[in-house]
Amino acid sequence: FSYLGDIWAANENGTDPQRLTVHKSRDVYPRFSPDGRWIAFSSNRYGNYDVFLIPATGGQPRRLTFHSGADTVVGWTPDSKRVLFQASRGLLFSGVPNLYEVSVDGGLEQPLPTDWGYWGSYSPDGSKLAFNRHGMPWWRKHYRGSRANDVWVMDVASKSFRRLDADSRVNSAWPLYAASGDIYFVSDRLPNEKTVKPGAPEVLQSANNLWKIPERGGAPV
Repeated sequence: FSYLGDIWAANENGTDPQRLTVHKSRDVYPRFSPDGRWIAFSSNRYGNYDVFLIPATGGQPRRLTFHSGADTVVGWTPDSKRVLFQASRGLLFSGVPNLYEVSVDGGLEQPLPTDWGYWGSYSPDGSKLAFNRHGMPWWRKHYRGSRANDVWVMDVASKSFRRLDADSRVNSAWPLYAASGDIYFVSDRLPNEKTVKPGAPEVLQSANNLWKIPERGGAPV
């Protein structure tokens, strides 16, 4: 976790916190590699946010990206060989975020074929990627507008795409794959969301909670 602009680690029950980075700049968005060996994070120690890597036990951070724009760490590939991050580099349109990967060995980062891309998570076998296409207005309570974020799934081999829960107009943010194949996300949807009209009084009862949906689609629970 990030606290006071540095990266820390602790046991699952909160005991034995260890400070892993010490720097006057901000170190944020830490993500453990699936094999538990590494922590990727974003830091602005060179002016803008770049992707950095440290051993899970701490050590000297190693810089992986060198672009003048902000690179926000999102996650990892399942084999722990590449870091997934978000950046707005004008790949399609200026200021529009896309998803990229960079090797832990360094080298040129590569864009993912997701059109837009803001947040994402690979399935455990690496065959699918659940992602948000654009930045979500998560701070707008009860939002039901055209900018609401939805979850898509990309088949990595065929580069085909499916939008999950396509007939809903509510924020579904930060998708995360589970070993079961379900995709967990944060949403302020209502249990009867599809029968509630936008702007109805019932919308004001919505609150952010954890939900899950099968990767093949279906009703969120």
